[in-house]
Amino acid sequence: MKDSDWFPRIGMPMEQSFGSLPSMIVQSRPCFSQKTIERKEAHMPQWLNYKELKAEIAFTDVFEHYEIEVKIKGDQATCSCPLPSHDGDSTSPSFSANLDRNIFQCFGCGAKGNILDFICLMDGMNPKDAKQFHQVAVMAKRKFLYKPQREAPASSKQKASSKAKVVVNPPLDFELQGLDQEHPHFAELGLKPETVKHFGLGYCKRGLMAGRIAIPLHDPDGQLIGYAGKLVDEAKVSDDNPLYLLPARRERKNVIYDFRPGLFLYHGHTITKPVNNLIIAQGFMSVWRLWQKGKRDVVSSVEVGLTNQQACLLVRLTDAKQGCVWLVANSYDRLNIEVLQKVGGNRYCKWIDAKL
Repeated sequence: MKDSDWFPRIGMPMEQSFGSLPSMIVQSRPCFSQKTIERKEAHMPQWLNYKELKAEIAFTDVFEHYEIEVKIKGDQATCSCPLPSHDGDSTSPSFSANLDRNIFQCFGCGAKGNILDFICLMDGMNPKDAKQFHQVAVMAKRKFLYKPQREAPASSKQKASSKAKVVVNPPLDFELQGLDQEHPHFAELGLKPETVKHFGLGYCKRGLMAGRIAIPLHDPDGQLIGYAGKLVDEAKVSDDNPLYLLPARRERKNVIYDFRPGLFLYHGHTITKPVNNLIIAQGFMSVWRLWQKGKRDVVSSVEVGLTNQQACLLVRLTDAKQGCVWLVANSYDRLNIEVLQKVGGNRYCKWIDAKL
């Protein structure tokens, strides 16, 4: 198969590339859908005091909602720009938010405003559009200010956990040793030795990964943050013994180590600069086989669906002018639909028909 069969001309209109897909899917859709907004808005007052609302919402709650990792010093929070429309340097901490005044600015792309403007931009809406701004404000008030009913008193263990420090996707200080890269299962999967070596795969004989293919996972900076495991003997798959095992949340010495796969793209760390053509596939196996077919710029979301953070990464990994995100057209699954919804407004999205 020629590259031209995989990558048609970039200039093709998106509507033509999507074939019979509904045109509404081409546009980026916010987390708060139009129907949800209209339904919720009908039961809430139409007038809002924006000034009070902007002061009452906490930026830390907003960061947590969008799964954005920030460094906080005093009343300033910094990170690489999380906005889907950001086209500048994605490696430097160009984004800054004042937690006291609830304002933000990105010194890379130039975006700035208040906390409601930030929520609008994260959801793909225009903060200068009065109707869209009001809709987001209504939902933001409900999301970030309405408190749930009081729950039963927590146990002493739960209270201790609530005070524990939470560390998200910390780099590992070790690597699994003694992995077998020549295990027969790789041949059964049709994987060549160079593919196994490139992805660092290996059969594990002991520990939590015993009987599984260990799959190294890296954050966007290339740091090893954990291992996934694929069960070799699929006859042993059960509710308690899944085919794929991901790192679990754990607590040690009052520190909670939380693994969040929605903050990175599998194999994304190998792409060091924006590319013209990037394939987003579902699952580890698809990535391995596409890479083996010569499609080296390929990533996966690990879990079903696509988070806002992963959508931002897809935008950053593709060229701002000619960048195209390719979807594997094996089905209209949740991943493909969410890529179209969250990335389609910033990058071309097209289909490839790959036999994996």
